Amino acid sequence: QHQPMQDIVDKIASSGVYNCVRLTYAVELFSKSNMTARESFEQADVDVDMTGFIDDVTQHNPNVIDMKLPEVFQKLATMLGEAGISTIMSNHISKAGWCCSEDDGNGWF
Repeated sequence: QHQPMQDIVDKIASSGVYNCVRLTYAVELFSKSNMTARESFEQADVDVDMTGFIDDVTQHNPNVIDMKLPEVFQKLATMLGEAGISTIMSNHISKAGWCCSEDDGNGWF
């Protein structure tokens, strides 16, 4: 949220260390495929005020804040691929939320 996505992709690619990125997602990403990134942040069931987060994303990545969630995911995967970085898509959890707790359905704890 604090940097443009392209800057992050460029840093990964130029590091010479990484040739792949694990992009985690929740099943909910696709069951809510008509929801925009902005709407997702606004409706997030978290104990955090998302206003500043939305403002940061809007400032640094204005082209994605109003895109549908799967489009944002696809855009990032495409950017990584164009930079020569492979993407490992990882269905991390079913219901979107902050990871990791003993009851989030996540197998990576």
